[in-house]
Amino acid sequence: MYLAAVSAGRRRPGGDGGWHLAAAGWLLLLALLLGESGTRALVCLPCDESKCEEPKSCPGSIVLGICGCCFMCARQRNESCGGVYGLHGACDRGLRCVIRPPLNGDSITEYEVGVCEDENWDDDQLLGFEPCNENLITGCNIINGKCECDTIRTCNNPFEFPSRDTCLSALKRIEAGGLSLSALQSLASISLEPVDSLALEKLVVQVNTSKIEEEDALELPSKHFREEVQLTHQ
Repeated sequence: MYLAAVSAGRRRPGGDGGWHLAAAGWLLLLALLLGESGTRALVCLPCDESKCEEPKSCPGSIVLGICGCCFMCARQRNESCGGVYGLHGACDRGLRCVIRPPLNGDSITEYEVGVCEDENWDDDQLLGFEPCNENLITGCNIINGKCECDTIRTCNNPFEFPSRDTCLSALKRIEAGGLSLSALQSLASISLEPVDSLALEKLVVQVNTSKIEEEDALELPSKHFREEVQLTHQ
């Protein structure tokens, strides 16, 4: 069954839609493996990013799929999540995959499908535990005026940018905006209150990225970079 599923996903010379066939073959392979009685196995084919379809119009951030190869839209509030090997996806930042005990009294397993809810949910509302469906996530943040990138296994994506290229692109726009970190520090130095350098850097990012054209907004985090920041000196 493995060979049949893989061969169905090969690209024919000169044919169209090769990556669609590859995806179909992969899903068939996964379905066959998961359908085996008493067997739960995940087999990921070698990663070929050229066959990944870039997620578009995501309402939130993007996360890596279960095999750590292609990106997908993060699941939003009240959407399904988790399941066998996380097939139902991972929740966006600020949300967690909540799995409640079955009504028939059965115990919760790591294969249960959950629902994305706010992280500040009340523990007393749950009758059992809420397992964490982790994903291997790669991304970058702007720290001290530089793009710092890493790959970690976590439940929620802590990165503002999915790749170094998008991070560097945003950093260039910030520098081109005309308000640098050093300039803002000079402005803030006249204040009688102590200045937090990390807070200032975040403020620089917010001030400059508010000038970005709408057509480029998809490359930046939608939740953190669309707020206008005003500096008022009294």
